[in-house]
Amino acid sequence: MYSYKTVAAAVRTKTAVGACRFYASLSFCRTEEARSFLQKVREELTSATHHAYAFRLGVGDKLLARCDDDGEPAGTAGPPMLAVLEKADLTNVIVVGTRYFGGVKLGVRS
Repeated sequence: MYSYKTVAAAVRTKTAVGACRFYASLSFCRTEEARSFLQKVREELTSATHHAYAFRLGVGDKLLARCDDDGEPAGTAGPPMLAVLEKADLTNVIVVGTRYFGGVKLGVRS
């Protein structure tokens, strides 16, 4: 039997960077609940430009971790969120990073 760290309840927080607004939505999930939560966030925040995500499900040999930038520059949204989940050693959790574009490009410069 494995023990693990996860979140007790769903939560959402908002921050602004310049004219851009960002939301972080975090929830407990075990399996396909992750996709359902992602869809729920997309439906609640419909006018957002991006819904990047990261999740970690299971423990030990059964650990499944995935992330996606959802159109943000490659490697700038999903992978950093996944790294935070890994560093905190959280599992059975999904985080969705939602961005409302504010007219200023952020992220990696070419």
